[in-house]
Amino acid sequence: MPYETASTKKKEKEEKDKIATKKKIFYLKKENLDKPNYEIFTPSTFQNRLRRILNGYKISRAQLAQFGFVSKTTLDYWINGRSKPTIDALTKFSAIFGVSLDWIVGISPAYYNQPYISWLEYSLLPLKLFINDGKASFYPDPSCKNCKPLPLDISILSFPKEYCDFRLREIYYDQYAIRANLIFLFNMLKLDILTNAFRFINGENNETHYPYIENSKLNPDILNQIRSLLFDNPRLGLPEEIAANKFYKGHPSFIIPKEYDNSDEE
Repeated sequence: MPYETASTKKKEKEEKDKIATKKKIFYLKKENLDKPNYEIFTPSTFQNRLRRILNGYKISRAQLAQFGFVSKTTLDYWINGRSKPTIDALTKFSAIFGVSLDWIVGISPAYYNQPYISWLEYSLLPLKLFINDGKASFYPDPSCKNCKPLPLDISILSFPKEYCDFRLREIYYDQYAIRANLIFLFNMLKLDILTNAFRFINGENNETHYPYIENSKLNPDILNQIRSLLFDNPRLGLPEEIAANKFYKGHPSFIIPKEYDNSDEE
C-alpha cells in the first residue's frame, strides 16, 4: 500500500467536496420547495432585464400599464424591488414583447425562444379583441360568461405570403428578433385600435352593435414599422432553396441593450 502524504489526503478531500457541492446544486430538497420565500429567479436580475426591455422597446411604464394587466405603480414596485410579479403577470409581460420568460427571470441567457415565438404568433394572429358583456377589451375576462373573441379587420395592412405561411416563415424570417419585434408591434396595434380607433354602430333596433375600425385614427408610425419589418427582407420572392442559404441579417426596430442605461428612464 503506497504511503499517503498529507497533500494526497488534502487532494482527496477536495475532490470529495467538489462532488458533494455538485450534488447540492442539482438536488433540490422537498422542504426547500415548500418554503414560501422560495424563488426561481434573482430579483436584481429581473429588475435589470425589465428596465432593459422598456428601454430597448422604447415604451414607458405608463404606456405598458395601458395593456391592463399591471398598473404603473406596480411596475414601479417591480423595478424598485418592493414587490414581485405573479406568474400570470410575467407571462403576459413576456407575451407582449415576444421575449423568453426564462430570460426575463434570469434562467436563460437567450432573449428569444423559437417555440415560444411560434406559439405567440399562432395565438396572436389573426388579431382580435374580446367582447366582455358588450365592452371591448385587450384580454378575455375569465369571469365573463359571454366573452367572445372579435377578429379585427386590418386590411389596411398587407402581408407577404412568406410570412403568412408558417412553414415559409421559418425559412424567410429566421431572425427571431425581427419576429419578436413584429409581435410587440401587433400588440401595440391592438392597443391602438382599442383605445383610439374601435367603434360600435347601433343597428336599426338600437340593440345590435356593429363593430368597426376607424382606420384614419390608427397610429401611422406603428403601421409603417410593421410594413418595414415585413417587407424589407431581401429573401422575399426568392425560391425556397436559395432563400434558405442566403445570409440575411435584418435590422430590428427594437434592440434590447446589453446593459441598462438609465438616461431615458421616466
